[in-house]
Amino acid sequence: MEAYDCGNASCRAAVLRFLNRWTRRMRTLRYTPGVYSSAASGVRDLGRARGISKPTSIWFAHWDNRATTARSPYLSSKWWPGHRRIKQYRGPHNERHGGYLINIDSDVVNGRVY
Repeated sequence: MEAYDCGNASCRAAVLRFLNRWTRRMRTLRYTPGVYSSAASGVRDLGRARGISKPTSIWFAHWDNRATTARSPYLSSKWWPGHRRIKQYRGPHNERHGGYLINIDSDVVNGRVY
């Protein structure tokens, strides 16, 4: 779920309905549900939400150039504790690997990748 206007109540409600149904359906199919979203919108709204199913793990975008899944101003340490977080901490940039220049994002993983 890419970033969205979380100040728009109907947009936020639609996103949370979708994520709730996504999570429930993945569990019904015996998959481990995970969600990717911006820390400042989808992940924060999901963490604050009550009465919905929440994914087992999250992958959030917060481009602060800090390779850590802890201490985010958008996420409570109580949300997805332990090893259930992946963070995209740097947006598109060029890196050279094996003699090839590629444009990538940078992530840090603190948990299983399902």
